[in-house]
Amino acid sequence: MFRLLNGLFLPLWTAAVTVTAVTIAKLRRNHSYVTEGERFWARGLLKAWGVEVTAEHLERLPPQGPYILMANHQSHADVPILFASLPLIPGFLAKKELARIPFLSMALREGGHVLIDRASRNSAREALKVAAREIQAGKTIAIFPEGTRGGSDALGEFKKGGFLIAKKAGVPVIPVGILGSRAVWHRDAWLPRSGRVHARVGEPITPEMIRQLSVDGLCDRVRTTMLELLGWSETESAPALAPSTPPLSVPAGADINGG
Repeated sequence: MFRLLNGLFLPLWTAAVTVTAVTIAKLRRNHSYVTEGERFWARGLLKAWGVEVTAEHLERLPPQGPYILMANHQSHADVPILFASLPLIPGFLAKKELARIPFLSMALREGGHVLIDRASRNSAREALKVAAREIQAGKTIAIFPEGTRGGSDALGEFKKGGFLIAKKAGVPVIPVGILGSRAVWHRDAWLPRSGRVHARVGEPITPEMIRQLSVDGLCDRVRTTMLELLGWSETESAPALAPSTPPLSVPAGADINGG
């Protein structure tokens, strides 16, 4: 019964916080109410679910953005975990299907998140351009390189899109490892459960380092760091990049250094 009530709490809490934060932000013409609303939303959810989050090595994060966060993806709870634990609220690259959920679509739009239609290559290219513009405007972006939630405690295949953005952006890339979230709410479960989660921040990969790496090299660097943060074995994980994934290039218009 307790878990069922927690499941009902999610849509009601999302609707209440989103409408309140967006309304206040528009009335006061101050977007910070939206981002602080996202943090308040995340912490309220985790508290209701009985989830305790410990964040480690937050000092490795730059004091100001923009930068790109890359985290593993094991759970429905990963986004609230990052919102609740990080000092700077990022925008996310998220699948377009989430925009169909009432009130969540408003939160995604007002929060500066970027929606990707994974079935359309043209839409994916456009999403990369939007993400580049968000970074150019000073927005920190969070990316799940696996693209979808994993079904086991292993890293899945990484998609190239986020690394193409990172090569163009000229900002630090910071790997993050999330441990324990799959037990809280794995992808096949309808309802969350209580538990303990650890979010571990890796050493930043500087723009200078990124310029010296190829897209594949940057992917390998992020993956190696993420595995170290998680304490997982590469032999138990999927290949770094899916061999079946066709190349995806960032259009010229998405070069944030060139406008």
